[in-house]
Amino acid sequence: MYESELTGMKMDEVHTLDAQFKERLKKYLTSKNKPFTIQGLLDEAKERGITLYPVSFREILANLADETKNPKLRGMFRMQNVLAVSVSLGLLGLPPDTLLKSVGNIFSRKAEIAEMNKTAANYAYNLATVKYSKFKYQLPQIPKEEHTMVVQGFQSTSLGKIACGCRFQSYYPITPASDESVFLESNEIFEVENNRPGSTLVVQTED
Repeated sequence: MYESELTGMKMDEVHTLDAQFKERLKKYLTSKNKPFTIQGLLDEAKERGITLYPVSFREILANLADETKNPKLRGMFRMQNVLAVSVSLGLLGLPPDTLLKSVGNIFSRKAEIAEMNKTAANYAYNLATVKYSKFKYQLPQIPKEEHTMVVQGFQSTSLGKIACGCRFQSYYPITPASDESVFLESNEIFEVENNRPGSTLVVQTED
């Protein structure tokens, strides 16, 4: 599955790839007479027998905005993670229940945002089940073990700090770490081993 609107992008513009990998990839694509672009990589993948599924997240948001008569959705590009997971679940034939529950928990204090994300998740899921109905691979569901936590990165980082005895946390700048800061502040008192309190003081500093 790939973002269909990025096919014209040059690989040099993909900043998440490290220099050594880019160099190896460039040599490989050149040896296959393919351009050093996303499209070149997709063409090579297709020739190797990989089935490709183009998805335009911008188009999904635009169609969803029109159908729900909610123009705000057109610009909600932060929903792309939710959309990508929803399309993946629909593609694999897995139920969306856990995702919808997680969205509700994450945005529990922002009811409107939670509902918009749930609506987008359902829309993307249903789109995938119809559009990719002939996808031949399915993943069996794995029963969730008791006392198992599924957390996001910022939550696991915060929990690690609390459990290991972090008592003071400051941030500057705050924006890249705002999720972690909010989680820490919401759990300033946290019971850990031997009933030892895990209080963490959070201080945000600004110029």
